[in-house]
Amino acid sequence: MPDEHQTPAPQPMLSPETLQDGPWFESVRKAYEVRTKPAHPPRWLVPVIGFSIATLLWFIGWKKTAIVGGSVVAVLSILEIAHPATARKIQKGLAIFGTWAGQFIGWLLLAPLFLIIGPLSRVFTRVMGADPLGRRMAGAPSYWHFGAEEKTRTKKTGSMFCVERRTAGGRNWLGALVLLGIIGVVAGELIFRFWFGFHNPLLYMHDTHSGYRLRPNQDIHTGRGGVQVNNYAMRYHSDVTPEKPAGVYRVLVLSDSTGFGGEYHTNEQTYPGLMEIRLNKKYGGTGRKFEVLPVTVNGWGPLHALGYVNKYGVFSADLALVTIPAGDIDRPLTVMSSTRYLAAKPTFAWETVLVMGCNMVKERIAMGGRDYVHDDAEGYRQHAAGAKAFLNLGLTIKEKGCLEVIYETQPQMCYDQNAIAGTITEKGKFNEYYNRVKAQIEPAGMQMEYPQQLFIGMKEKEIFHDGGHLAAKGHDLYADYLIGQLAARSASFRKYAGLPEPTELRKPNLPQPTP
Repeated sequence: MPDEHQTPAPQPMLSPETLQDGPWFESVRKAYEVRTKPAHPPRWLVPVIGFSIATLLWFIGWKKTAIVGGSVVAVLSILEIAHPATARKIQKGLAIFGTWAGQFIGWLLLAPLFLIIGPLSRVFTRVMGADPLGRRMAGAPSYWHFGAEEKTRTKKTGSMFCVERRTAGGRNWLGALVLLGIIGVVAGELIFRFWFGFHNPLLYMHDTHSGYRLRPNQDIHTGRGGVQVNNYAMRYHSDVTPEKPAGVYRVLVLSDSTGFGGEYHTNEQTYPGLMEIRLNKKYGGTGRKFEVLPVTVNGWGPLHALGYVNKYGVFSADLALVTIPAGDIDRPLTVMSSTRYLAAKPTFAWETVLVMGCNMVKERIAMGGRDYVHDDAEGYRQHAAGAKAFLNLGLTIKEKGCLEVIYETQPQMCYDQNAIAGTITEKGKFNEYYNRVKAQIEPAGMQMEYPQQLFIGMKEKEIFHDGGHLAAKGHDLYADYLIGQLAARSASFRKYAGLPEPTELRKPNLPQPTP
């Protein structure tokens, strides 16, 4: 009979070493090594895949990338045959680089999820009162830590990720909506501030003569572009003096938002900026320099530009280029209080959004849902006043000492124009406004031209930012057109640039006025 007090034989201590002694663990280890051992693909497969990707990149338009990628694949394929050892070293280096790049991209993509999205989701779940693991189900036990008491299991379970401690009430919809609103306001502030730059917007000011204008001496940079404004409220990279320096040929450009170009362009991307760069590159040199001074303001019309010239003059310009669209004849002399622009720097970016939005609504209400003036007797009087202002603008420019004035109208996709197709509705607004301006300025020996064929056959999204304002390529093409017009229509420009007289002046290709 065995002794009841006999000491049992000692059992081997369970440890990673003892657990892996048996043959079962050895077979698992070998199977793992087989599964994890890197398998090299056939030598022919890598160049096939590489050249296929390069071909695809070529056909989708990434030709430079395709050439670089195809060249790398070709070099590695040749080395694989000629000198396998060198090829393996290069492949190993590329593998290490790929590992580092993958880790960096992983951190870049996942860090916001863990540091921003995760905590926000956690806070939202708490405020909402959600119960994803059924913690508030009456009498429901806990199913974790089976060897512990129910009290301990409940305590441990309550500390787990995404488990809610809230034990009373249903879903807190009001709290969730408030939290979403706070998140939206903060996210909007960050986007409006760091991308749109609305915390530091372009500022405007009231002007007795021109109604309103840009505030002088500004240098604004946002994620979309940059705007520099000089001492005379021009969108220009440097300050100017009323008298031009010696040896300089000055061109004064007067326009509205189409010439201003928007804050989504830099100064150098607008057609006045491009004109100055290209004129100096093509015709400048020793003792010759060109300055293109843009008096271009959002929302301006001929009355605003006329007020500016009356107040500040023409800055000793040799030539004035009036590119205010003919469609602007219905714009009254708007004052600062009637615009959607800011006169002082706001504290928050949201202030700019709200002010601009409220002013847009106020403007639409004041105008009865229409643009500027109604199509009634008062509206036609405004049209006549705008057409007269085009004439007075040219005459005033000449009185101020600039003897050459060139009128140009930029093609648009509005006012019954289709600049991509080169068509105009004969009885539409543009034709009517254009003919009104022509009827005013032609008797005074001036001519407004319209390059109807300039953008024919091109893609609208490449040329226009919207229906009336040019994108970067549109500014590029229009700048070249205007330089050609200077050479064709300006005697003083040809003389300064050393160009011969043209055999035939360019003529506008717009249909003649309709009766």
